[in-house]
Amino acid sequence: EMIEDFYNKRDIKEYTGQVHALKSSARMIGHMELSELARQLEEAGKEENVEFIDSNENKLITMYRDLYEDLKKIFNDGKEDEKPLIDPDKLTQGLDAIKEGVSAFDFDMVDMVMKDFAGYKMPEDFKPKYEKLKVMVSEVDAEGIMQLLEG
Repeated sequence: EMIEDFYNKRDIKEYTGQVHALKSSARMIGHMELSELARQLEEAGKEENVEFIDSNENKLITMYRDLYEDLKKIFNDGKEDEKPLIDPDKLTQGLDAIKEGVSAFDFDMVDMVMKDFAGYKMPEDFKPKYEKLKVMVSEVDAEGIMQLLEG
């Protein structure tokens, strides 16, 4: 959505930054076709080649959404509603453990808590923060995690 939003606003600088992030993430998970298209769009953004961006933006978004849906099926296994709602105390303790793990650069602990969290449904008001947290943990963004959890 952010990529589309920056594209629609014609904010090429921010668009280019978001496409760069997608390029790297796609490469890390082995989706080379998506990574390569993102790389081309990143270069086009740096060169302000709006014509190339206009010609390929829809393809990028479609490819990303297809990947997202495939991954969602794999990781959620279509059983999100069957998961129990996490106990508020367990959630608080887990978030405290994540902060402690990040502070100690113990990402094994952070990963362990995140794997535990995956077995639960999160409260509706926490879901957006949880989605951001998952991304930041996967990127090992210690500063971002601490800001998110302390904010």
